Amino acid sequence: MLFNVGENLAWYKYIYIDDLVTSDAHRSTGAGTFLINWFKEYAQEIGCQHLHLDSGVQRFPAHRFYRRERFTIASHHFSIMDIGLE
Repeated sequence: MLFNVGENLAWYKYIYIDDLVTSDAHRSTGAGTFLINWFKEYAQEIGCQHLHLDSGVQRFPAHRFYRRERFTIASHHFSIMDIGLE
């Protein structure tokens, strides 16, 4: 589990979750909800107003989980993965 605490004009103080992974063996056991609740509590403790993460467009089960945990789909994330400077 990797995350960053940051601050900007759009989100004020926030936590960005870089990697949130639950092994197959621990899915649907409450482990993910436990982690999200920890993030929410920690965010409040340190004065964060937002909690953010990205998820691949193909990860429908993860999206159902995030929606159940009150995340909204707020934007599309655009990237260039291989900038071939020629």
